[in-house]
Amino acid sequence: MKQSVELCNLANRFLESLVNGNISFIENMFSKEPGVLAIGSNLNEWWPGYTAIIQGLGSRMSEMGGAKAVDLDIQAYSEGNVGWMVNRFRLKMPDGLEIPFRVTGVFYQTAGEWKIVQWHTSVGISSEEMFEQKLAPPVQTGARQTMSAWAKVIESYDAVPQVYKGFFKTSLGSSQAFPYVVLTPAVADFIHKTTEKLVCEINGSLFVLERDSDQVIVKEYPLEAIRDVEVGIILIHSWITISGVTRAGLAAASTFEFSSATSDRLAPFLNKIRSAINGPEDTGLSAERTKFDYMASLDFKFMNYAKSSLMGSAKVLHTVWQPEIRTRGVALPGWPFHQTISTAHLTILTDKELILIQDDKRVSGNKGVRYGGIWRYIPLRSIVSVALAEQAHDLLTLSIGLSETGHLERVFAVFNQPALEHLRNEIERLIG
Repeated sequence: MKQSVELCNLANRFLESLVNGNISFIENMFSKEPGVLAIGSNLNEWWPGYTAIIQGLGSRMSEMGGAKAVDLDIQAYSEGNVGWMVNRFRLKMPDGLEIPFRVTGVFYQTAGEWKIVQWHTSVGISSEEMFEQKLAPPVQTGARQTMSAWAKVIESYDAVPQVYKGFFKTSLGSSQAFPYVVLTPAVADFIHKTTEKLVCEINGSLFVLERDSDQVIVKEYPLEAIRDVEVGIILIHSWITISGVTRAGLAAASTFEFSSATSDRLAPFLNKIRSAINGPEDTGLSAERTKFDYMASLDFKFMNYAKSSLMGSAKVLHTVWQPEIRTRGVALPGWPFHQTISTAHLTILTDKELILIQDDKRVSGNKGVRYGGIWRYIPLRSIVSVALAEQAHDLLTLSIGLSETGHLERVFAVFNQPALEHLRNEIERLIG
C-alpha cells in the first residue's frame, strides 16, 4: 500500500464541507452503490444506503454552524482502486466547547473518481468517562426526543422548579400577579449543548435565568436597553438570541433554544420587545405590507417573511433584495463545484428598525429553496455607524456598527450599489 495525497485532500475537503454546510460536495462524495454505510457517534446514527446517509448528515450539519475543525491529523493510503483514511481532530464550537473526534473512511475508485463506501465517526472519550455511569440512560423514542425540546409555560409559583423559586420570592411583591413564564430545555448531545433557561418579563424588564447545576445565573434586560434580537427557525429547531445591556450595566447576550412546535410560547416576549420599539399597531400596517408585493416574482418565501416581520406603526422606507451569490470553481480536473459566498437575504429599513432576513447557510436547498430562515431586528437607536465597501469579484460589503461594540456585515452583488448607497444615506439621516 502507498500513501495517497489525493485522498488526504479529499478527506480534508469533505470535513470542511461537513462543517461549513456544503451539502452538494457531500452528496458527490458518497457512492450510490448497494452496501454504502455511514455511522455516527449516537446510537441511532446508523445510516445504510445513499439516501439515508445524505439525510442523516444533512440533519447534523444544521447543528454545526460556526464550528471549526482544528488540529487535523489525516493519513490516507490506497492500493489499486481501494483507499482508506483515518483522521483525528477537535471540533471547536462557537461557545468555546471543544470535542475530540476520530474518523475512518473507505474509498472505492470507479470511472477515475474516488467515492466513499463506508464512513465512521466517533467521539473520543476516556474509559473512565464511558463507564462512569453503571446504568446507561434509556434510549428515547423519536417522539420523546422531540417533546424533550419543547418550551414549557409555567403557570404558577407552585409549578416553578425548585432551583428558581428563590428568584420569584425576592422579585415578586405579595400582591403582584404571577408573570408569564416559559422554561426552555437543556439540550446535550455530542456536537450541540445548551443550558436550561427560564424566561419572564417583570415590570418592563426581560429576565433570563440560566441553570448551572444547582446555581442560577440571572440576567435582567430592561426592554429599552435591548440592542437587537435574532430569531431563527430551521425545520423543527428554533432559537431566540437577546443582545443588550443588563440592569448591572454589562453587555450581554442570551440564547434560548426550543422546538419550533412551541414557538408560539416564546412569541409574547418577542412581541413585547418589538412593541416597545414599533408602538401599537395602526390601520396603516396592511398598506405597508403591500410594499413587498413586488417580491412575489423574485422570491415568494421572502415576500411572506418580509410582510410578517412588520408590526406596530412601522413605515417601510427602503428595501434591498439580494439573491444567493455563488462562485464556480474546480476541485479536481473535470470536477466543478460551487461555493456559496452569501445566502439570499433581504434588508428592510423602517422608521423604527433595521430588519435583516436571510437564509441559513447550514441548510441545504431543495429545488433551489432553503428551509426556514433567520431574522434580526435592530432598533435604529442601536445603530452607531454604516459603511459600504467594495470587495473583489464585483462584490460589496455593507457594514453596520452597533452599540456595545457590536458589528455585522452583509455581502451584496455590485448591481445593488445604487440601492445600498440610498440605504446608507437613509440610515445616516435617521441616526443623525
